[in-house]
Amino acid sequence: MLSIQNNAVKYAKKENGNFLIRSYSNSVTCWSNNTTTVAGLRIEIVKDFIKEDVYNEYEYDGVKVYVESSLIVNDSAYIFIFKLPKNPFMRPFFVAKGIESKKY
Repeated sequence: MLSIQNNAVKYAKKENGNFLIRSYSNSVTCWSNNTTTVAGLRIEIVKDFIKEDVYNEYEYDGVKVYVESSLIVNDSAYIFIFKLPKNPFMRPFFVAKGIESKKY
């Protein structure tokens, strides 16, 4: 089941966009030459998105949500997208619960 916070839905409709949720990973090397991989989710608003086979499509209140198929979607729990409080001069940030990246 998908649910999106009202503020996030209003923002997506105002921008005439949809949500795109995909994974990212970065390698970080510290001063002692140890390398760590940091992984997470990137959630953004996209316009004129052309759906490819690597994305699953969901819809909530007229806003489409494209989730990368390599991500794990908890079927038993709610997928909840909400907007974090906005800082001046920055675009808004979004967070998703119920979706996680695969652990290798």
